[in-house]
Amino acid sequence: MADENNVTEQTQPEGIEYAGDDRTKARVYLRAILPLLEIVTQDVEKYKNMIAPWNCVVQVETLGDSEAAAHIIIKDGVLKVEPGRHPSPTIGLGFKTLEQMNVTLGGGMAGVPKIKGMLHLILLVKVMLLLNSLKMLMPAFVAKTDDEKMLKVKMLLGMVTTAMQEMCNSGDEFIGRLVRGSKGKVIQWEVPQGPQAHVILDSPQIYAFSGKHAKRPYLIMKFADLDSAYKVLSGELDAVQATASQAMKLRGPSEYGMRIGNMMKRVENFMMPSE
Repeated sequence: MADENNVTEQTQPEGIEYAGDDRTKARVYLRAILPLLEIVTQDVEKYKNMIAPWNCVVQVETLGDSEAAAHIIIKDGVLKVEPGRHPSPTIGLGFKTLEQMNVTLGGGMAGVPKIKGMLHLILLVKVMLLLNSLKMLMPAFVAKTDDEKMLKVKMLLGMVTTAMQEMCNSGDEFIGRLVRGSKGKVIQWEVPQGPQAHVILDSPQIYAFSGKHAKRPYLIMKFADLDSAYKVLSGELDAVQATASQAMKLRGPSEYGMRIGNMMKRVENFMMPSE
């Protein structure tokens, strides 16, 4: 059995604090955070009603960069985010640098992007309001109701699992080390009366999915209740604290639970690094 000092060391292994480069961060923001608008517009009545009459495409990109782009398609009240550029967007938000785009999508202020489609000024203002909803991911946003907690938990769970996928597949060394040797291992998160998600660790890659896996997972991380899920996914509790306090139960190898907890911490440090 590992002693307490060894457990403490395992929770903060070398490389877990690395903030990452702007290119990888841009990929993760575009593929793991921007698609969370799909959840927002499905679950929040205000935003659902706001986009109901829209039929448009919104391009988000770093100007002159061949990779850093995604577009939001809104048709008949349904929002979908796709990677890459659209041939004829209704509105375009063009950022000068990867850093400027990352700061903006992360809820910060980094100057005004180059805007295409100023003729659609009202639509543009509403698009910016919609993007502003992503600020609820930030630690500074404190949910006041169960509905807000459920929404934030659903968004954070989607962000964490997809970010694991994108960071691993972009060559993040820390996550790559933890995935090494894993073949077809399914890791599942469960929130009572709430969202579920799973990833498949298949070295050297990770694949993220919403919902339950059809077969028995190698490891299940089951939260005690909504408040517990909120605290863990918001970073108030780490995996060790959560299991010790029974806010989260592990069904499967405990040492693998520590490995996944470290991945979750790595994503948190990457997406929302300490000042």
